[in-house]
Amino acid sequence: MELPPRERSLRILAGGLAAAAGVGHVILGAVNLIPGEPTAGPLFLAIGAGYFPLGAAVLLRKTFFDPLAMFYALALILAYAASRDGQPVEPIGLAIKGIEAAFLLTLLGILRLQRMAERNNSRRDS
Repeated sequence: MELPPRERSLRILAGGLAAAAGVGHVILGAVNLIPGEPTAGPLFLAIGAGYFPLGAAVLLRKTFFDPLAMFYALALILAYAASRDGQPVEPIGLAIKGIEAAFLLTLLGILRLQRMAERNNSRRDS
């Protein structure tokens, strides 16, 4: 079944945002770029690697994974916010969190479009 153009556009955007968030975390996992905050190591590499299959699932319209992708992005945003108690807020982290927030909002937009389509289909069937 062909995707509506709006949903297709949002899914492409979400896939790109997931890839960008993944690349950002992988770079931080490979190199300590933030002064005073060690990021190089398996944690940031794993976080980044988690975005790639989620982005692919969104692009491939595996809707089962959309809520998981939303939770993943929200959990990482909240983890960053909670970790700022002892760490400075810095531009690299904020940029990646901005990308993650855009990813989350795009997924919410997809969910909204799906709900609207379901409502319209149920009205037609009635």
